[in-house]
Amino acid sequence: MALRNIDTNFFKSPKVRGLKAPLKTLYLFIICDCSGAGIWIKDLEVASMYTGLKISETEFKEFLSKVESIDLGDGKYFFPDFIEHQYPKGLSPNNPALKNFILELKKYDLLDNEYQIIKTLQRPSKGSLVTVTVIEDVIENENVDVKPKKTEISKTDFEITFDDFLEMRVKIKKPATERAKQLIMSELHKLAPDDEDLKIEILNQSIRNNWQDVYPLKNLNKNNENGTGKNKGTNPTFGGHKPDEISKFFGGATH
Repeated sequence: MALRNIDTNFFKSPKVRGLKAPLKTLYLFIICDCSGAGIWIKDLEVASMYTGLKISETEFKEFLSKVESIDLGDGKYFFPDFIEHQYPKGLSPNNPALKNFILELKKYDLLDNEYQIIKTLQRPSKGSLVTVTVIEDVIENENVDVKPKKTEISKTDFEITFDDFLEMRVKIKKPATERAKQLIMSELHKLAPDDEDLKIEILNQSIRNNWQDVYPLKNLNKNNENGTGKNKGTNPTFGGHKPDEISKFFGGATH
């Protein structure tokens, strides 16, 4: 039987304080019933049976709108607050007790390379124009005549390069999930904060080498080693591991 931590200020926190009484109880049930990685398989019937409260689909949607959660699909939901409260010292890969929980989180691309929870998706800003084709249906004499119509949609240079990166992932038979895209985007933001051109170069480097992930620019790191960069002596690897070693660690399917 697993033991779970409950913050003494649980009911005083703004998120919980704004919930209706049945939803507060549901939140406590989820904390007890979810996996050690904070992932809960939705079962309102079981929740109602154990809590003695009838929880409707409408109430569950209201609950999700007021607490921090991520819909993983197939009736599974991840609650980031669970990780923060259960493991206040963080998720260390050196802790054997956390190994299975870390693997479960990586399965859904919920951890970055520093074992921090991924919650948001960074968006670029600069733009250029690309042309896409929009299909319009025109019904004539009970027959559907499909006519293409060209429309210009603003798309940034970064987004174009990111699409190329995703296309490369598909070609090497390692397509990125939605959570993987968030993970990669977050890593790019760390490697090149507020520098869209550098992000593009990093993506191009991965595209040229058929890498599933993104890494510091090799040329940039060579300059650093020669004393011409900001981070002198930085190794163009992650934690001393080469890109292919990182991919093997993630089982080739994390991103």
